[in-house]
Amino acid sequence: MVSIAQALVINIGTLSPSWVMAMELAGGKANRLKIPVILDPVGSGATKYRTETTKKLIQQIKFSVIRGNASEIFSIQREKIKTKGVDSIHSSTDALDYAICLANELKTVIAITGRVDIVTDGRDTYKIFNGHPLLSYITGTGCAATVSIAAFLACESSPLIATVAGLCFFGLAGEFAFEKAKSPGSYKIKLIDALFEISPEYFEKNAKYEKI
Repeated sequence: MVSIAQALVINIGTLSPSWVMAMELAGGKANRLKIPVILDPVGSGATKYRTETTKKLIQQIKFSVIRGNASEIFSIQREKIKTKGVDSIHSSTDALDYAICLANELKTVIAITGRVDIVTDGRDTYKIFNGHPLLSYITGTGCAATVSIAAFLACESSPLIATVAGLCFFGLAGEFAFEKAKSPGSYKIKLIDALFEISPEYFEKNAKYEKI
């Protein structure tokens, strides 16, 4: 399957030794074929197994993008990075500094998603303002945002640009869906519809981001 893909997402949401082995094999194959690989370290930092698996995958596979929430990204502690510690990091400035350091050390794009998304390759950094609070009421929207990045990375050679575009698009879909549904059950369906319905023109006009 990897050999016919244009991008690969490795999502550690389901973990077992056989799943981890499959992730390693798929990621290695994608690297050899120069297919971009995106890591979603679901729940890293929550358990030792998840955190160790994330770090193991990072050692073995070259990732074009790593996307997670702040807790997941902060769990990827690196010896060369000086931080105040995960528990004391609260401000967007702390998150930004950490993301830049991690991107430079791993030579990848780091995306920290939240109320305002941060995307950096260690040199250039963007903030993304698209999205809606109701997204947090739907299980799996973080994982879906990672897949949105992969879709753009399949047709855009720059991982940084693809990540900014993918997160703007998914956040915009969240805004678009809220115009038609105000409660989580119906909102989930409208979110899927929005991902299909948003036109390139609407996307270009309403994407909200800034380079910092």
